[in-house]
Amino acid sequence: MNFAVNYSNPLIQLVKEGSVNIDLIKCPDWEGMLKKAEPYGEITVHFDLKAGLGNTFDVDFSRIKAIKEQTCTPHVNTHLVTPKNLDPDNPEEVLKISKLWREEIKS
Repeated sequence: MNFAVNYSNPLIQLVKEGSVNIDLIKCPDWEGMLKKAEPYGEITVHFDLKAGLGNTFDVDFSRIKAIKEQTCTPHVNTHLVTPKNLDPDNPEEVLKISKLWREEIKS
């Protein structure tokens, strides 16, 4: 099992001091963030993908693949989200969002 900790300035200070031992630094895929974290340990990226709003159809997966390959990121994560106006008691809406999740995750 690996111990991954979210990147933060306090974490980096603890790593520099040798006060904590971690396996991975967990980073978002923000511009410049990977370069800031790189000197302090191996990196795993937590992507900000959200399936359920139709946005993943327009994601640059070649960029994600490149980031994944340059880091110790074993998988690509996504969050399953719903539109704010979704009625969870409406079986048709639940079926519709479930279908959209599947379509977005396949792409």
